[in-house]
Amino acid sequence: MQQVRAELETAARRQSSARALGALAAAWPKLGAALADRWDDADARKLWVDAQLSLAQARLPPAGWVLRHPACWLDADCDALRARLTAHGVADARLVADEALTVGLVVEVDGARLDSTPQALLADRPYVEAALLAALGANPPEEHGHG
Repeated sequence: MQQVRAELETAARRQSSARALGALAAAWPKLGAALADRWDDADARKLWVDAQLSLAQARLPPAGWVLRHPACWLDADCDALRARLTAHGVADARLVADEALTVGLVVEVDGARLDSTPQALLADRPYVEAALLAALGANPPEEHGHG
């Protein structure tokens, strides 16, 4: 009985691992677009910017910030960023339009850099995959073909 139980547990672990790998394979190509969609939503972008500014305050020197933002931004977008900076107590930041950016911001000061572009956010693939699996653990994908 113990051997049968062990074999069943091993088979269940293999099946679970295969489902996890399938979920990661399906999710990974969609992450960049999902981040872009989140950035395009004004409320979500405000949360994103606030989170990055809070992190920058905690990790970077308090003055001399240069914030690189998407070059396609309108004056209203820059004004909103300045307002967020003021709300975070940052008064002397310089905003720079960056043709290479379409999503996210980069905060630079004294050689340090805090990057919230999708390329930077997705750079640590094992970490992102672990976070995805943890999120899927709370809400596993539906299995198809089982009745």
